[in-house]
Amino acid sequence: MQGNRKTDWLIRGVSGILFPALLLLLAVIPAQAGGQTGWKSALMVPGAQVLSSGTVKFTGCFTASNSGAKAWYRCSDQRRRHRVDWNTVWSRVHRNVNFRLNAPGFVYLIFTTHVDKNWPYDGGGATISKKEKNRKWKNVWLGPGLRYAMFRGNKLVSTGPYVNQPGPPALRYRIGKDGKIQFWEGIPRYGKGLYRITLTEAMFHNTNTANKTYHPCRIEYKLVFVPDKPIQSVTAASPSTPNTTQHATNGQISNTWIVNKAGNIYRLNSKMGWTHIPGKKAIDVGVGANGSVWIVGTSPVYGGYAIYRWMGDKFARVDGGAVRIDVDQNGLPWVVNSMNDIYRRVGNHWKRMPGKAVDIGIGANGSVWVIGIGRTPGGHGIWRWNGSNWDKVQGAAVRIDVDVAGNPWVVNDAGGIFKWNGKGWNRLPGLGTDITVGGGSEWVIGTNSVPGGHGIYRWNSRRRNWERIPGGAVAISAGGSPIPAAPIVHSARHSLKSGKYKAKVWVDGKLYNSTWSIKVENGNVTGLSKWPCCPSDPLRGKVTGNTIRIQRDCAGQGWNKGRIQTYTGTINGNLIQGTGTGTGLTGHKTTWTLLLNPEPGSHTVHGARFNLKSGRYKVETRVGGTLYNSNWTFLVHNGKFTGMSTWPCCPGPRTDAIKGKVTGNTVIIKRDCSGQGWNGGCIQTYTGKVKGNRIEGTAKGTGLSGYKTTWTLFLDSRTPLNFKQR
Repeated sequence: MQGNRKTDWLIRGVSGILFPALLLLLAVIPAQAGGQTGWKSALMVPGAQVLSSGTVKFTGCFTASNSGAKAWYRCSDQRRRHRVDWNTVWSRVHRNVNFRLNAPGFVYLIFTTHVDKNWPYDGGGATISKKEKNRKWKNVWLGPGLRYAMFRGNKLVSTGPYVNQPGPPALRYRIGKDGKIQFWEGIPRYGKGLYRITLTEAMFHNTNTANKTYHPCRIEYKLVFVPDKPIQSVTAASPSTPNTTQHATNGQISNTWIVNKAGNIYRLNSKMGWTHIPGKKAIDVGVGANGSVWIVGTSPVYGGYAIYRWMGDKFARVDGGAVRIDVDQNGLPWVVNSMNDIYRRVGNHWKRMPGKAVDIGIGANGSVWVIGIGRTPGGHGIWRWNGSNWDKVQGAAVRIDVDVAGNPWVVNDAGGIFKWNGKGWNRLPGLGTDITVGGGSEWVIGTNSVPGGHGIYRWNSRRRNWERIPGGAVAISAGGSPIPAAPIVHSARHSLKSGKYKAKVWVDGKLYNSTWSIKVENGNVTGLSKWPCCPSDPLRGKVTGNTIRIQRDCAGQGWNKGRIQTYTGTINGNLIQGTGTGTGLTGHKTTWTLLLNPEPGSHTVHGARFNLKSGRYKVETRVGGTLYNSNWTFLVHNGKFTGMSTWPCCPGPRTDAIKGKVTGNTVIIKRDCSGQGWNGGCIQTYTGKVKGNRIEGTAKGTGLSGYKTTWTLFLDSRTPLNFKQR
């Protein structure tokens, strides 16, 4: 909401007697005073902001008796007297305040102040002199206490605790830039700061005096407007079908998918518009860091609705049922079903996890967070997976997702958006109903109704605000680039240079147990493909510009023996993506992807450099896809590794030494167990490939049960230790 935007208010009094609307926008800021003075924090109100202007309309007449004594108040426009116990005034005012808002989720601070015109005045009800009557109004004491209330539309959602009880005149309040209510120790004066709204102007009638003189005083009810700023003012509605209008972007296009209220599925395109994905409808979508896409469909099954995986050109049904879904860094989903049970995909089956949840989010580093089922102010409790169980984290929310550093972003039941900073929650501007972070961008589904659901917004980190993207949706998820999730090299040139290549193969989005060895010379392709059924099928083909065509001769081997398969694709950096046809491919086109890694000594794909820069790194370790309680720190200098690994079995100063070497994009690290723990005296060898901020490979040695163990290192240059790439 902009500072000059008018907000329509209606405040209804307990008596129902109307009087002309009054508006007095005065403010309380500190003046110099003796003793210790200054603003002090009192209570956090997330995202608090004070408007610079506003319009207030109110009607009503409030009366009260003080501490049971016969004290009369009367409205300035009426001569009727009304008696109400003072102790009930606050609750009556609060219960009868009715707000008409133009956006949901606003927070308001409400408190009362007793204001007298002749303070201190002569006791005993002495007649007030003309001189005394001309004195200015003066704040005397803070009323029953400062409280905040949250409204959704014009409905009261929740109220906060009282900040204080009646106190000395020196106490005054304001909202700090950090969103905290602050109080001033010292003598205040009027000026810029809080708004003061006089609801009723009354005369005090002291019935204990013989002459029944009136003492001028009044009770002021101060409403401090603290709206959570809407993501963006709602103006023209968006089209029901997301369009392809081009919008500027401040970064890489993420692999972002949405679902609208009709269940239609869309994917973000390069023009910052949306491309419809036909075939299925959904209620939720999840995208992994490696680009894998899964949806919860609309077909009812036990546990919720059917689950599907995107295969590159269609959705394939997977067993099970769910209502919420997200995808880990390995492309495997975690789901919450209609009974709030949590499951993760392991191989071809589902594994039940402890606990219950209403939503789940997974980061690119494998961190898993859930929103539990226990109600708490703000929504439900927030929990983090520690590898074996869930740890409670402060706060409450209804929707969650996790960024690449493992920090959750959440939306609470009032639409507030928050980001975890490792110790607490930082409030972001705006309101939302769903949130996603991934692929280098952050998105929310807003609260403004548009055709297709609610508005879609993308975070602009430079301007620190949300930018409207065309379309409407009810669910959203963003992740890395499509499978495979290897770094995409410079693609200004789409030719494949002469040289030798090893290639991993994906078919219909699945990594196959197949290795292709390809030799490219003057545009001609020769090589072998190795499959379990066919260990040496010859390959031949041709490169024309950025197009490649390869034929695989099954060469009398396996169940495809004597057949020819044809693969046609487009070269994009170190990726070849296309379709395959032929016997054994069921007679239809099959999507396929080759990830090319140049062999040592060979020419490289244009622009591809996979080396690890010299520098210091702090590392998060995963073995077999499981996050281990292990910290590695190492230094890379001139292609050599040195460092330490700390494991629970090998603590403190007796850490395990690691050393190794970087050759191109290949890393070999040896860990010396140094006689510690149950691996005492052993040497473990880790071999892997550098891919962006990841090193992935296999490990073998004592303590690894004699077999190769997959492992991943996530290189973090943003740690408290300030390890940085140089």
